[in-house]
Amino acid sequence: MIGVPVSDQPRESSTFVSLQSGPREPGAGVHVVSGVLLGNDLAVFVLPGHVELRSDLRLHVMISPAAPVEDDVIERILPRRIDVMSGETDPAARVALVSLANPSRYAAAPAEREKLRSRVTAFLRGTSLPTALADAGLMAAEVRAGGVDRVLAEVVRIESSQGRRMIRHRLGQEATELADSWIPPDPAVVALPAETRGALDGLALAPG
Repeated sequence: MIGVPVSDQPRESSTFVSLQSGPREPGAGVHVVSGVLLGNDLAVFVLPGHVELRSDLRLHVMISPAAPVEDDVIERILPRRIDVMSGETDPAARVALVSLANPSRYAAAPAEREKLRSRVTAFLRGTSLPTALADAGLMAAEVRAGGVDRVLAEVVRIESSQGRRMIRHRLGQEATELADSWIPPDPAVVALPAETRGALDGLALAPG
């Protein structure tokens, strides 16, 4: 059975970030609240009033493109630390800052703490923390009605499909074929366009 490989490349699209409770197995987590990445190692969530993050909860962060497709990687990352906090002007309005145990591929770099601090400090005086983050441009726009359910359903479908084609059987290969499958491609080698590649029987040329 030949499977379709899962892409490990970042996508140029908006990202869906979900704080979930329960197991990290595909389809097993329960959506708690959506949030946004602040760099590749930190996520922030505005907590609804009824949500309490207790120490006995099993939590993880699910990250995917907002419009996932078949070969996208669906990340499920454990938290390294979760800080629940509020501003002094509105103690009831809480946010959760989740430090990720592993970096996400869907953000370019770790959050620069000093830049974030200078960006939001002015907003933190005289307003609630969720409003401050939104005003500073650090919170994603609200997902349209039904949008969260749509993305979650698509993620479950894609994870299920990927699970069925995760194992590929390629038996009886020659030694060179085995070696090629184990050795990662040289990033300096650029593949030719499909039509040229077909004409030259799969030849790849180095740039320059």
